[in-house]
Amino acid sequence: MNMALEAKSKIGKFAASLVNNGDRLILDASTTVQFLAKYLTSRNHTVVTNSINIASVLSQREDIKINLLGGTLSHRHQAIYGSRAIRDIQDYKVNKCIISTCGISSEGLSTSVEEEGLLVNEMIKRSDQVIVLADSTKFNKTFFQKMCDLDAVDIVITDKELSKNMQEMLNKHMIEVIVVPDHEGDY
Repeated sequence: MNMALEAKSKIGKFAASLVNNGDRLILDASTTVQFLAKYLTSRNHTVVTNSINIASVLSQREDIKINLLGGTLSHRHQAIYGSRAIRDIQDYKVNKCIISTCGISSEGLSTSVEEEGLLVNEMIKRSDQVIVLADSTKFNKTFFQKMCDLDAVDIVITDKELSKNMQEMLNKHMIEVIVVPDHEGDY
């Protein structure tokens, strides 16, 4: 949670501004997406999540219906994983899937936690639009478990301009890259 905290907060706050009233959302258990939940001002959502922390934040909002996935609790991540969570997510269809990742490279999105990668892959399949929140430390890195190919991603929101080769690679996959402005008044 403490790694790149300021960048994650800024990215989460900006991403919350892209959520429209009434959107149906899948939110993964990442810390950056937790910031989105904290800053969410739009109303009347149905949210599907595997995150205990996000469910707790959103439970303060009476206008948000929360569907928490079943499965096995990871105490370290405060998230639910496993075959039951994967089965549960298959019953949903949403407007937006908002996730983070440990790494973005030519290989796609990846994570160091196998169960997280498998679940996020299923989350992506259930959504009309996939938005990835990734601070600048995540680019040009590949981890053990692949989450998805770059073709599955629609938007990447980050805190700094990307290297030329990374920007070209994302452009090739028709991914919109949004670099969050330094000053809140700019968005």
